[in-house]
Amino acid sequence: MLVSLVGLFLISGCKKDFPAIGDYPSKTEALQGTWKAEKVMQLDYVAQEKGENLFQWNVTAAYNLTDFTVQFNADGTFVISGTAHNFAKIASGTWSFDDPAFPSKINITDGATSDAFAVIAPPKKGFDMCTISYDRYSNGKKIIGYQYYLKKQNP
Repeated sequence: MLVSLVGLFLISGCKKDFPAIGDYPSKTEALQGTWKAEKVMQLDYVAQEKGENLFQWNVTAAYNLTDFTVQFNADGTFVISGTAHNFAKIASGTWSFDDPAFPSKINITDGATSDAFAVIAPPKKGFDMCTISYDRYSNGKKIIGYQYYLKKQNP
């Protein structure tokens, strides 16, 4: 009995106190800065829906990504510079997440026109990569998408 009691004190005395997790790191702050596309994948959602094996292609070589950047500013504005076919219909304007804690979309607008990027892999503090997708629709159905694998410049 004494051995059991001593063992109980030893085990409870070794209990670690873990710090509180706290708030989630800000995805909004993590997105702020200049991003460059490292890779572009084209997805054929119709072929994927049909169960076809060939529904995505690496089309990076078909793009001129040397001068292409996307800059997301702290004041909620953005600018797309350079050339990257099919990136978005809007070259500059304002941006916001649909949900700042758990974003699934980056909403963009230039006043009269609005659009959105799907967030595939959200930006994270301390990491310099994120993936977004610009999807095309026909009659309300998603038909083709372009996934941009972005790398933050000067993180």
